Amino acid sequence: MPSIFLGMGNTTTHCCTTRDLSETDRNGVVTFGAHGQRRAIAVERAHVGRGDRISFSPLYRESRQVRARASVQPPEVRRLAVSSCDQIRIFGLSESIDGKVRLEMLPLGTMNLNSSEKVDSETLVCAMFSDQGSSRYMVGGVNPIESTDSKDEYKEDAVSNNGSGEPPATNGAASRSRPAVLRMWDIDLGFKIIKEYVCTKANITCLAISTRGAKIFVADDAGVVCIFEKQTSKPLIEPVQLHQGAVLALEVDPHFVYTIGADKLIAIWDARWLSPQVLLEAELCGHSIKQLSGVLRPSSRWGLSQGPARGTQAPSGLLFVTALSENNHGLLTSWQLGTKVCSNCVEAHAGLINACVFGPYDNGPVLTGGTDNCIRVWDVFTLQCLKTISEHEGVIHGLAVEPQHRFYSLAADGLLKVWTLVEEQEGKGK
Repeated sequence: MPSIFLGMGNTTTHCCTTRDLSETDRNGVVTFGAHGQRRAIAVERAHVGRGDRISFSPLYRESRQVRARASVQPPEVRRLAVSSCDQIRIFGLSESIDGKVRLEMLPLGTMNLNSSEKVDSETLVCAMFSDQGSSRYMVGGVNPIESTDSKDEYKEDAVSNNGSGEPPATNGAASRSRPAVLRMWDIDLGFKIIKEYVCTKANITCLAISTRGAKIFVADDAGVVCIFEKQTSKPLIEPVQLHQGAVLALEVDPHFVYTIGADKLIAIWDARWLSPQVLLEAELCGHSIKQLSGVLRPSSRWGLSQGPARGTQAPSGLLFVTALSENNHGLLTSWQLGTKVCSNCVEAHAGLINACVFGPYDNGPVLTGGTDNCIRVWDVFTLQCLKTISEHEGVIHGLAVEPQHRFYSLAADGLLKVWTLVEEQEGKGK
């Protein structure tokens, strides 16, 4: 699924400008000297265990009410969560008065999914903070790992429930007796499990949380999506099959749900009942598609996405979708939902695009990271490449943005990096 720093004081910001690192001190904080350069950037080692599913959760500030009651204002610490298939680590980002940024793992923060088991019995496939107003709670999708003997029983059951005549891919991670679950953890209580939502018998593939934080949408590898009320853990509707094959990625806004599937369809659904609104064939972008990899719905007050005041009869604005072409190029596409056409399609990376995020500003840009070890910055409307960042020495696993501030990257080299896209005012510092 997951900013750019907006300069303090009298500065002019240009979201298409990314500057390179200069020098790193022994604590991992990168400091800049001459005028016209970024104020600070942080780097931290973030190995989180085995597995290739490393993802960012959204980043939010700690409680403003707590800070308001404090007699002495401490440095504000923001939280960032990084997860693998069996672990979550929480990092804190703070900024001192002199502008130095520090990124470090917080003492409260490591959750090992199988710490009490001799043999791994569960795998974590996705995780994120539970709402946009708090960094205390996290929600994650957990699939069981079953013995080989239980696979055949599940496959027979999946054929009858799927209706397609073919069982979905299970990867040995689900069974009739052990359904996949969503869990909510209280980070401040040492990752205590406070809620559990029982899902379908297929494996969870992705999840999303509604803008207002009241609903959790969870999708599986049988193409089914469930909606849960977050507070009560109860399903709001019966599970609905949206794709023939796995749901590969899921996004929501206040009115609609956006999905891509193994059937190579891009789909938009009503957020209340999951009734179909728009179905698009991915190959309308003009390329032969091997697989879809990501969907991104920009959130912007400038009309890039559907606004509540503009009516909710049909989705409008832009939708970004990433895919892998038959010749193994990572494609970045933009779709005009009003006209239901692909407006732009570019070969963005040499290989699969693992991460795609929007922002941190209302006008973008779009950021992508791929298996070619590169991060690229794109103009929202033309998909012109504005900048290529080649500072990681491994596949890019995840990107995240902090609105109006920074963006973050994590790669197979085990480094979590903080970036800014800001240009100082001309002549400042002379």
